[in-house]
Amino acid sequence: MLLNLLYNYFVKNKSQIPYLVIISVCFTSVLTPAYISHVGIMLSREVETLRINVSQLPVYQIGSYLQQIGYTQATDEIEILVNHLLDTFDYVRLCLDVGTKIYPQIGLECYFEQQSGLDPRWSPFLNDLVAKGLCTPEKRDALIAWVGYTTPSTSKEPWASHLIAESLLQPPDSLSVLQRGLSHIKITYKPQYPLEAKHIWDSFTVG
Repeated sequence: MLLNLLYNYFVKNKSQIPYLVIISVCFTSVLTPAYISHVGIMLSREVETLRINVSQLPVYQIGSYLQQIGYTQATDEIEILVNHLLDTFDYVRLCLDVGTKIYPQIGLECYFEQQSGLDPRWSPFLNDLVAKGLCTPEKRDALIAWVGYTTPSTSKEPWASHLIAESLLQPPDSLSVLQRGLSHIKITYKPQYPLEAKHIWDSFTVG
């Protein structure tokens, strides 16, 4: 389905047809249990690229997959890094920047299966990032403090109208609550450059 949508997009935009071949290789080279989970158009980039995310790619398949799709850099460091991350996280998603070639930068999205509340593994991992200079103590503390709940009585801003409407449809003793969490940490690998880390906030309505 995703590949068909991309095919239709690039056929309509003939100047971008050269991208289609390498994108097709990214899709057809994925072996079970891995799969392409997300595709995004990177409008903010100076160079036209697509972001292709590969989920559930076993570590032993990383090197062969990257080589098969035309990644020209060595893959040993990536495999070692993913193995290290999997000592802490439940799964790691591979994020590729794809244009007329596969760009050297590789993103590694690191997830815990527990998305509700604060997984106890967050704190030691963030402490490790601070020790390695990938995160400041202030940002670490802010991330930990973010996790929790927001209710109409604790919100600093007026409660959103659609949440009010949802509450009116609930039993009299129920109300909407926003649960705040940490979705994942993304580690960016670029050959001959220091690692980078960034976080992704998460919030959703419960109740």
